Amino acid sequence: TQSTWGIFAEIGWQKTKMSLRAEGSMRFVSLAVVTILAACLLVVAFKESFFNIPANTCRVHRGRGRFVSVPLTEDPVGLSGSASQYSLRRLTTVEYSTRKVRYPLLFIHGHRGSYDQVLSLADFAGRLAVDFDHALDFYTVDFREGSSAFHGSILENQALYVNYCLRTISHLYKKKTPILVVAHSMGGLVALNSFTLPNHPSGTVETLITLNSPLKSHPFPNDMSISSFYGAVHAFWTKADVVRSKELSNVVLLSV
Repeated sequence: TQSTWGIFAEIGWQKTKMSLRAEGSMRFVSLAVVTILAACLLVVAFKESFFNIPANTCRVHRGRGRFVSVPLTEDPVGLSGSASQYSLRRLTTVEYSTRKVRYPLLFIHGHRGSYDQVLSLADFAGRLAVDFDHALDFYTVDFREGSSAFHGSILENQALYVNYCLRTISHLYKKKTPILVVAHSMGGLVALNSFTLPNHPSGTVETLITLNSPLKSHPFPNDMSISSFYGAVHAFWTKADVVRSKELSNVVLLSV
């Protein structure tokens, strides 16, 4: 009868609701278990990251000395904007200032860097050279903590100024004394670009070392001028006639 079918239908609906509740409960339990496990993993990862930090065994070299300004041998031409405030400095130290044979080193800092970053490098190099008759004179460019990674024109101004610094340093030493250039971050691109400019003193740089420099591509190319700058640098250094040229045949480029 109709009432009998109604009873069966009600019983089936009750069973369905019980099944849905059971399934929902199982899903809730599974989700709760997964959440608890994820929370435990996050706690362990947080603890390992912030509380079980291994001891830093690297030795930090903190150099000493003072910087003196070095006037350029010629007035810079072609600089624009804040580039007129750039300067060349020389690091003077007491410990290693009596060596007879000295070679110049020019340090080029990167984006928002500072000229005094050369202190650690100078201290480390000085300690290594304690048993030798040769030593390095450390020069550094002060770009006034310029944001060189934001616009190609800033990089071009810095490269132009670097060449004026190289010309000045070369006049302070005997003829054909090689200049070692060490450049950090975007300073490496500045150093590479300096070779492409007309005011580059040919034959002055025999070794160029770049430290953590994005030579292949800019990490965040936010401006077309940056892309154009990279394109010009890559085009110059990949040309076969340039690579085989006499000027670059004696240049050692080391990227670290």
